[in-house]
Amino acid sequence: MFERETVKAMMTEQVRKTLERNFANIGTLPAIIGSLVRILNDPRSSTKDLAKVISADQVLCSKLLRIVNSAYYNLKQEVIDVKHAISLIGYNTIRCFMFCITIFDNAFSLQSGVVFDKEEFWYHSLSTAVISRKIGERLRLENSQDLFVAGLVHDIGKVLMLQFMPAKFYRILEIAKRENISFNDVERKLFCTDHSEIGAWAMTRWELPDMLIKCVQYHHHALFNTDCAEPHEIVSLADSITKENEIGFSGDKISSEYYDILKWKYNIRQRWIERALIDVKRETENYADIIGNKK
Repeated sequence: MFERETVKAMMTEQVRKTLERNFANIGTLPAIIGSLVRILNDPRSSTKDLAKVISADQVLCSKLLRIVNSAYYNLKQEVIDVKHAISLIGYNTIRCFMFCITIFDNAFSLQSGVVFDKEEFWYHSLSTAVISRKIGERLRLENSQDLFVAGLVHDIGKVLMLQFMPAKFYRILEIAKRENISFNDVERKLFCTDHSEIGAWAMTRWELPDMLIKCVQYHHHALFNTDCAEPHEIVSLADSITKENEIGFSGDKISSEYYDILKWKYNIRQRWIERALIDVKRETENYADIIGNKK
C-alpha cells in the first residue's frame, strides 16, 4: 500500500514531468509570443515597439483593428493604423491582451477530438478581468489595469492542462459536474496539484511579472491577514462574482470559500455588483470577435 505522502509526491512529480516534457512545445509557441513577452517585461518598450510586433501578425492585427472600430468605441472615422489603435485602447491593455489571445488561441487550436467551449471560457476570463479592474478603480489603486490582465490570465493553467493533460482535465471536469464541487477541489484530491500551480509554473518559465504570477498562483488558496489590498484577493473576488452570476464557464460554478470575507474586506455590495455587470456586458460584447475566434 502506498503511503499518502508518497502518492502525493509521486503525483506532483508526475505532473511536473509532464509539463517539463512538453515545455519545449509551450516554449515554441508562435514566435510572436517571445516578442510580446519581451515587450511585456521591458519598461522601456513603447507603442511603436508593440505596433511593430502586432503588425507582423495578420490575425492579431485584424483582431486589434476590429476591436478599435467596434461600436463600443463609437469612432467617427475608421482606424486603419495599428499604432493609432493602440493609443486609443491603451498600451498596457493591448500588449497583454494580444499575449493572452495568442496563448489561448494556440492552446485551443492544438486540440484534437476534444470539446471545451472556448467562447464560454473567454467570457469567464474577460468578466473576471473587467471586474478585477473595476474593483481596483473603486479602491483607487494605481495598478487597476494590471488587475485586468491578472484577471484575464488567472485560469491559464487550465488552458495548459487542456493542451497537455486532456485526459486529466476532462476527468476533473466530469467529477466536478457530477458531484457539484469545485474544479480546484477535484484536481487537488486526484493529483495533489492544481491549475493555479501549473499556471504559475509556466508564467515563471515565461518570466512574466511577479504580480501576475502571484495572482495566478494564489487566486484559490491564500487569504493573507493584512489590511492592504492584495491583487490575488481582488482576482479571487472577481472570479467568484463571475461564477455567482454565471458569466461564461471555466470548469465549475462554485465560488471561493473566501467570497463573503472578501466582499466584506473590500466593501463590495450587491448594488455595486449589479452596476459593474452592466459594464461587463458592454465590454465582453465589444470583444465578441475575439471571443468567437473569428479570423
